[in-house]
Amino acid sequence: MKKCISILAFTALLLVSGKAVQAQFKMAYLYADSLFLVMPEKLTADSAVAKVAKIYQDRYEKKEAEYQSVSKDAQEMIDKNNGQQPAADPKFQFLMKDAENLYKELQEIEQIAQTAINTKRQELYEPIIKKAKAAIAEVAKEKGYVYVLDASIGTVWYAPPQDNILMDVKKKLGIKN
Repeated sequence: MKKCISILAFTALLLVSGKAVQAQFKMAYLYADSLFLVMPEKLTADSAVAKVAKIYQDRYEKKEAEYQSVSKDAQEMIDKNNGQQPAADPKFQFLMKDAENLYKELQEIEQIAQTAINTKRQELYEPIIKKAKAAIAEVAKEKGYVYVLDASIGTVWYAPPQDNILMDVKKKLGIKN
């Protein structure tokens, strides 16, 4: 009898401690991409990034027009020479060298633009992400969640709808639907 009571007490202890362990790992999820899409700061940042991209796009298009013009002139010289490159003609050599330089400049503009756009994006998005993370952390603490997963990147296979804290985080950030 004493052994039976000990087993029952041990089983009850396991059940209670199992519930406590389970409660410690309360998890929630949200779709972070949905949150970022509606944050006003992101819309402002997107606009600033687009302005930087437009500056480089304009530079690229201007340089590309120069490249097309030089290429057209070189092609006309080839056509006038029965489809052969007039390699001995100094004007043709100059056009080919100019086309080569313009092509390199186009590649440089593209690389510089990519770097500038990525740098601007990172500079502007970092505080937005920080703000969102802080709001997520506050909501998680308020609701007793230990972990919050980002379902938008496909890491959650199943989660009950009541554990989606996206609306609470939007509310915390002052975002109306």
